[in-house]
Amino acid sequence: MAKNKTGPLRTILLLLIGAPLIVSFIAWGVPEMRQMTRSDAVRIGAKGYSALEVKREFDRYVTNRRNQQDGNFSAEQALAEGAQDQIVDSLATQSALDQEAMKMGLVITRPMVSNYLQTSDQFKSPATGKFDNETLDLILREYGFSIREFEERIRSEMLRQQLLGGVARGGPASSAMVNGLIAREIEAREVSYVTISEEAAGPAPAATPDAVKAYYEKNKSQFMAPEYRTFTAVVLKNEDYADQNEATDDKLLEVYNANKAKYETPERRTFYQITIEKEADADAAIKALKDGRPFESIAIENGQNLAQVTRTDVLKSDIVDPAVGNAVF
Repeated sequence: MAKNKTGPLRTILLLLIGAPLIVSFIAWGVPEMRQMTRSDAVRIGAKGYSALEVKREFDRYVTNRRNQQDGNFSAEQALAEGAQDQIVDSLATQSALDQEAMKMGLVITRPMVSNYLQTSDQFKSPATGKFDNETLDLILREYGFSIREFEERIRSEMLRQQLLGGVARGGPASSAMVNGLIAREIEAREVSYVTISEEAAGPAPAATPDAVKAYYEKNKSQFMAPEYRTFTAVVLKNEDYADQNEATDDKLLEVYNANKAKYETPERRTFYQITIEKEADADAAIKALKDGRPFESIAIENGQNLAQVTRTDVLKSDIVDPAVGNAVF
């Protein structure tokens, strides 16, 4: 079953690890590699990455390449290819874009991330066509992500796409610019002129100082460079801001009900969650729990400790699988 998940898993990690590397070469070039023994191995602006964080990204890069090449890729090969420089470059680029997006006030909410996970084809079961929690768990285990780390990785990638997408699309050209370009391409003019030779014009009279001064005063604008000013204008109209409708009690109640979640403190819960592939093993685990067996021993049998299967202080919106969320809450 795990083998069948390899295709989607490669696609997801190529998006989250490979794509930022490509963007970084285009936008920023390759930054200088810092000493790995310092507290911050990489720092860009206000954001720093420790040597441990850089190493985890390197391990994920090696794992991703190994999956792409059916296991035929090692850490030594990655170092020989200069992967460490690529990863530092990727982290610097991601951090720069994230900080710029925060400055601009761009936001990706947790429900948006949850919706992406629920609707993305990479997380759907081929059998049911619906979100498959097992695929997500497989990615988290293989690449060493917690669910919150993976959601944050998705959120950052969506934020960067939002920022870069706005830059790539650009804005519409103004009418003045469009009309000028069109006129330059299609307009034709007829010009008539007469050439007067020096002999035909005759000798010019000698210019006296008074005549030069009078001509200058009369045509002063021809001898001066035009003055330019740059300004930003904001047009504020009273009708754009005036309240046209009086807020009635019914209207206020309607607005309150539509935004009720903003005024309530959401409930949080702590629970244990473990994924067991075979139904028979899952039934046996349920029976053991009902008979009083500690949950920790069930986790150990499945290669995990209690801390790894504990979800602490979780909102219902934090749980990706709706079935799990309904069971917990």
